[in-house]
Amino acid sequence: MKKRIFVWMTMFMMINVVTSPVQAQTITDELLAYSEVKVTLVADGTEYEWEYQNPHSYEFEKGSFVAKGEEAKEDVLNVFDALSLNKNADVEGMVKRLKELGYKDISSFRASLIDRDRCLYTWVWNDKEEGSL
Repeated sequence: MKKRIFVWMTMFMMINVVTSPVQAQTITDELLAYSEVKVTLVADGTEYEWEYQNPHSYEFEKGSFVAKGEEAKEDVLNVFDALSLNKNADVEGMVKRLKELGYKDISSFRASLIDRDRCLYTWVWNDKEEGSL
């Protein structure tokens, strides 16, 4: 019985390890449908920016910190996946998901993508209380 449990646990761990790169590849494939993707967020007074330019240009900024290329790729893929960014995305839903990821006190959010046909899609969200007295 213990041997059977061990075999099942080992198989589960192997499946998990094998599917993680597949999921990352799927997200990368989804990004390839776009010429450019850019997400800008201001939360807790810090500006964050994630950028992708087809085919392999990635950039992540947090305040004055800048990462490019492979160093930024994981951050860009993670935010793209978390936001479910596509032509039919909902800005309120994207902001909600960012809050669930731990970005609190969001004052502004902007996302844009350009598809292969060079059509621009843009979503903008600003905290309604930010400008009030």
